[in-house]
Amino acid sequence: IPVIQEEISVRRDVETTGHVRITKHVDTEELELDLESVTRSFDVERRPVGRLLDEPPPAVRRDGDQTIYSVVREVPVVVTRYEVVEELVVTPRETRTPQTEQVERRVERVEVERTAPPQTFPST
Repeated sequence: IPVIQEEISVRRDVETTGHVRITKHVDTEELELDLESVTRSFDVERRPVGRLLDEPPPAVRRDGDQTIYSVVREVPVVVTRYEVVEELVVTPRETRTPQTEQVERRVERVEVERTAPPQTFPST
């Protein structure tokens, strides 16, 4: 009795179904940026005080955004006391100046073009 068995062979073929062309362009464009320049300065005000103290005052103290530096001298009396001669009041001040700067920015553009392969007909 003949015994028959089929065998199956599987293979893979590579077939081109299309082409893709990718093109990238880099362009440069000018931009105007609105910037702000900040200049910081200080106003110094001299305030005469003329107050005698038993202890030296703090050399520096803060009052809001002001910094106050005490200028003292020793005054010889029966005991040494401190007289605040004047205070320097330093107040920060900012000046904002708008300005425009020209800067360059690179911009990339990508184009994708798809094409079908040429048609081939099987030979008979």
